[in-house]
Amino acid sequence: MSEASSNQKKIEDMPIFASENLENAVISFHIPALNIRGRFIRLGAVMTEIIEQHGYPLPVSKLLGNASLLGGLLGTSLKFTGRFTIQLQGDGPISLMVSDFQTPGGIRACAKFSDIDENEALEQTQLIGGGQLVFTIDQGQHMNRYQGVVPLEGDNLASAAEGYFHQSEQLPTSIHLETLEQNLGNTSQWVGGGLILQHLPAAGEAIIKDLPSGKEEEDSDAEEDDGWVTAKTLAATIKPDELTDPNVNPITVLYRLFNEFDLELSEPVPMSRFCQCSEEKCLSLLKQFSNEELSDMLKDGKIDMTCEFCSKSFFFGLNEEGAYSL
Repeated sequence: MSEASSNQKKIEDMPIFASENLENAVISFHIPALNIRGRFIRLGAVMTEIIEQHGYPLPVSKLLGNASLLGGLLGTSLKFTGRFTIQLQGDGPISLMVSDFQTPGGIRACAKFSDIDENEALEQTQLIGGGQLVFTIDQGQHMNRYQGVVPLEGDNLASAAEGYFHQSEQLPTSIHLETLEQNLGNTSQWVGGGLILQHLPAAGEAIIKDLPSGKEEEDSDAEEDDGWVTAKTLAATIKPDELTDPNVNPITVLYRLFNEFDLELSEPVPMSRFCQCSEEKCLSLLKQFSNEELSDMLKDGKIDMTCEFCSKSFFFGLNEEGAYSL
């Protein structure tokens, strides 16, 4: 039996392969021989829900999809209950984009932008312009928040995120993201997929060799670990349709990429769209304004509060007791 057919048999024999949750899930994996850890995300119905509730122009929707994928890839690495937030801030057509992940697998996202020409070919980071990529980890009440900020560089969100790990963590990282709109006759759906690889050096080794002060410089001649070079070279062969095709099992994709090595898989983490907006939170926010300010917000006798993440609207008016209510 050939190595390929033997490998395929091992895949199909795994209970995780038959999981019904792989369409909207993150799968973590480990390649011991290469000292590599990684995660693969596939979003189908969840991606459609996130994007279609906004009605953004196509370039904004695709970047929003990739930001959601990145949030899922990075957020599922948290070992505690909390939130992981990605912010893209810049002076381009998209002034702000936020991807918010809540453990164990909740995703939401939104954007603020000015006029965008859908026919103009702009790289993803050109849509944001000169700005920053911000990662925030919130471990909840009574715990300090961690925030990392780097300049927004590179042609796309994946390369910008790789730059974050390069500058802030000195952690070799390879990221691939793809969001597509698929036409299905009279309807359409969105689907996205992503892959992240990170190098885990052997105990006692520096993550990047032969560098002064443990930091990499642009002109450094440091040699990369052979395992890392192999892993990222194999990952670079992944095709967009392998990331996004709902008919191709994510585990099959991983074994296609790394069939020469033993692959350790964790149980998939299901993904879902979430939002935290509520009548109570809106009323709490209204209480922070003066009566004069509240009067200025009135339109046709009501205050309209719309959630930027899920686009749900709450309309508040004065009741008989002189308080605002739905």
